[in-house]
Amino acid sequence: MGLIARPCGVLPTLLALLLLSACQSTPTGGGVLQGAPANATAEWYLAAAEEAADSGDMVTARKAYLAAAELQSASAAYALGGFYETGTTVDTNRTEAKRWYQQAADLGHPGAATSVARLLLQDRDVSAALQVLEPLAADGYAEALFLLGLLYDDNQLLPADGAKARNYYTAAAQQGHPTAAYNLGLAWLQGRGGPADKIKALEWLTVSAHAGDADAQGLVGELRYPGPNAVSPDRDAALEWLQAAAEQGNVRAQYRLAWHYGDGDDVDPERFLLWLSAAADGGMAEARFDLALHYRDGTRVTRDLVRARQLLEQAASSGLAPAANELGLMHARGMGGAVDAPQARQFFKQAADANDPWGQFNFALALADGFGGPRDQNGAVSWYCRAADQQLAPAQTACGDAYLRGDGVIPDYHQARQRYEAAAAEGDATAQSGLAAIYLLGLGVEPQPVRALELSRRAAESGDGRGQYLLGEIYRTGNGTNSDLKAAARWYQAAANSGHLAAQVRLALLYIAGNGVARDPVQAYAWLATAAANGSEEANELRLELARSMSAPQLSDAKQAASALQLQLVASSSGGKR
Repeated sequence: MGLIARPCGVLPTLLALLLLSACQSTPTGGGVLQGAPANATAEWYLAAAEEAADSGDMVTARKAYLAAAELQSASAAYALGGFYETGTTVDTNRTEAKRWYQQAADLGHPGAATSVARLLLQDRDVSAALQVLEPLAADGYAEALFLLGLLYDDNQLLPADGAKARNYYTAAAQQGHPTAAYNLGLAWLQGRGGPADKIKALEWLTVSAHAGDADAQGLVGELRYPGPNAVSPDRDAALEWLQAAAEQGNVRAQYRLAWHYGDGDDVDPERFLLWLSAAADGGMAEARFDLALHYRDGTRVTRDLVRARQLLEQAASSGLAPAANELGLMHARGMGGAVDAPQARQFFKQAADANDPWGQFNFALALADGFGGPRDQNGAVSWYCRAADQQLAPAQTACGDAYLRGDGVIPDYHQARQRYEAAAAEGDATAQSGLAAIYLLGLGVEPQPVRALELSRRAAESGDGRGQYLLGEIYRTGNGTNSDLKAAARWYQAAANSGHLAAQVRLALLYIAGNGVARDPVQAYAWLATAAANGSEEANELRLELARSMSAPQLSDAKQAASALQLQLVASSSGGKR
């Protein structure tokens, strides 16, 4: 949470204060402000102006302020400056605003002098502004002290000096300036201008919170919420402060309350949805993202894919990369509308460019498959490996596969092994089988058949087709364990069922020879035809050779078996997927 510079509204930086300017001098009356004594007539006009302003008659108020200002009322001149700066009942005119502020300042009005300094800062005339602010600060005027703190804290118009900023904030906060107390609390919390101290941070943030500052209330609630980093933890007090901030529209507090009622100690679906929706309506991208996922999945709300898309679009337009990735998935799957591959690819690219690892991985998949645009294998490998650099296990595996095969990159077994090792440590079965292949074949390392057996078994038992095939190879050859053709056949069968072409060929050869299974040329033909249909030239040559050795009735049965097998594999691979 950034610096706050206001008396009205939350402004994140000094520059924002200067651009939004006149909130502190909006003409709503001036009688409470200090200035040179005015005569009785001026006092009468000033009272009339305040009465008119209080009733909403700003035209009459301006006329009465003008009459009082012409009689040297500092408060009236200050109010007139606000009229011209804000364009209330007159055209906005900074020159006139500055003239009236200066008149009030010359009559001893410190608030007007501060407004003169503020206009000078808008013009980036820092030297002249300091000449106004520093004497006011020396006299202990809180607003001047606060602005000087902000100047040295913000690093836009002056070189940052955290120690000076903290001192100015402290002086202003000690006089009851609520925003100075808030910024001082942040300085202690973040260690700006001196050591960090959460206890002192909580002390000053609480002062600002008691003055009604919503940002301070929210931070006090967060700091006091029980947890490992809590300060003076008190669950009930924390919730009271979060509630106070949330009711003022503080989206961070609303989001924190949503978490409390959704996943904390007091699960309350109604309050959870209330505060998450409030934070989303308030423009918080993270809240919109979370709410979108609930609408997408139908959790805690009635499923509404159109609403989910709308919320994700809002979050993505705010720059939230995971929202762009999820939006890509919805377009790719036709959720909440028709399948739109080019749009999905565009959203994946948006997420990838924003350094979201899943966006990078999905964009790589789109490039590799030509989904929504042209194929680009080199580009796919680049994005796989960028996602892998962020420790995304499936991306590490894909990057390792590319280096193992030399697919879009120069083969590099060392790189492949590094990528596989990282993903395998996280339990990724495909990485485990890739690593098993490296150790089994001795690619860039000394062969380690026992290690290969261990890795391929873990991958195979997790359902990985390559792991099942490698385990079949190990049992067939007896490399790293005793030869066991029946076990080899079982694992080849499992891999073949998952679509692994080499396993389908190996299984067919076992059926031809009757090794580990009963000899069955019909089944052998069916598996060879299936592998050939999926692009295996070796399988097609073996299929033709086998066909020449079969009788016509046997070949007819084999072709029917092949058709049935291929239909069975298609059905098993596509069932139930969204």
